[in-house]
Amino acid sequence: IETPDAHVWKLPVSELKTRLAYANRQLLFRHLNGNIFGSPISGDISLRFPTSKDFELDIKAQGNNLDLAEWHNIASGLSSVTGKIDSISMDIKGPIGKWRGDVDLFAAKLIYDKKYTINDTKGKIALHGEAPMDVLFLGKLYGGTYEAGGIFHSTGDAFHLPLSISRLNLE
Repeated sequence: IETPDAHVWKLPVSELKTRLAYANRQLLFRHLNGNIFGSPISGDISLRFPTSKDFELDIKAQGNNLDLAEWHNIASGLSSVTGKIDSISMDIKGPIGKWRGDVDLFAAKLIYDKKYTINDTKGKIALHGEAPMDVLFLGKLYGGTYEAGGIFHSTGDAFHLPLSISRLNLE
């Protein structure tokens, strides 16, 4: 299957190519390649249709060069961060809103609150179904290092995430 432009769950998708198959109550999108917000993505997606509950979605995918500004309307918690995610990979599965699995990312340079430069960020997000997710971000900030991690609690458009900073240089 090939499509030049489409919208999937509010996401603009372009140049999408995939192999489609159906077997054992699963719709399989194999060798998927395309762009989301103009950034390249690839991977495999499976829609499972169990007999006793809503469908489940398995995603094993990679992407790179994701512009965070494009995602602000999708993930409002990111609205104070700009820059690009240089690489991201995910292996998640389960019903939508109850996903389990991991998301790993790297960003060489991000800007927080339009004034704080954050470099060499590595991040890991662990999804636990309906439970809050565990997050860990490590990187460089003003000549020092930072670590933001813990259990991610979201309350509307705000979130709480513990932060520690070492060897901060404000000169």
